[in-house]
Amino acid sequence: EAKEGRLFFPAKAVIDATGDASVFAAAGAPTVCGKNFQSYYAHAYDKATIEAYLKTGNMARMRKWVVAGVNLFIDENTGDKGDMAGVTAEEITDYVLEGREKLFGMVKDQDPNGRDLSMIPFMPQFRTIRRIVGEEDFNAVDGQKFDNAIGSCGDFRADHLRKHYQVPFTALYNKDFPNLIAAGRIISAPEGDGWEVARVVPVCALTGQTAGIAASMTLGKSVQDVDIKELQRKLSDSGVLFI
Repeated sequence: EAKEGRLFFPAKAVIDATGDASVFAAAGAPTVCGKNFQSYYAHAYDKATIEAYLKTGNMARMRKWVVAGVNLFIDENTGDKGDMAGVTAEEITDYVLEGREKLFGMVKDQDPNGRDLSMIPFMPQFRTIRRIVGEEDFNAVDGQKFDNAIGSCGDFRADHLRKHYQVPFTALYNKDFPNLIAAGRIISAPEGDGWEVARVVPVCALTGQTAGIAASMTLGKSVQDVDIKELQRKLSDSGVLFI
């Protein structure tokens, strides 16, 4: 769907990099919706942060984080957690309006001449929206090996920094939809460690690169028929690490 109406682009293989598995869902593939808590991150500055910048010369010290809702790094089960997946316009609108209302509640009693909001979120900050049900799950198990691994990834969370995970190629597709390949946070990664690791940019880049190479190798065949050894060689040659 575009400004000029509905367009059609025929293709032998399609990569779904929508972030919410829109293509898989539209095709009727099995998907699972996530659950998101309200997390509305804004940037602000005031006299104290300006003084910190002038003292250090570090522009990062000039802003501070204002978190309306639940901080990403606490146990979400102890905070304001909802069941919103973010797959409908109504859910997205409610999520954004609720976040803005919470943010306003935090700053409305402050001196408007003593602080300023320099940036509010420019997108709904859903972490997990919808993912595919693939042939195999990526569960982010430290040290687990896969014969069909597409590479290794790390973990951004402070208490997981020394862990390494292999991602299986089978987490990127469902054999009943032979020309669809998932990339990004929509791969088959269950809620918990798997989805938490899969949703961040480095892993999205890894699965995106894999999806692109695999799509070029299908030649109209099923994704599951891709020569995994050749795919691994191409990934390794391009700099992907297998740990």
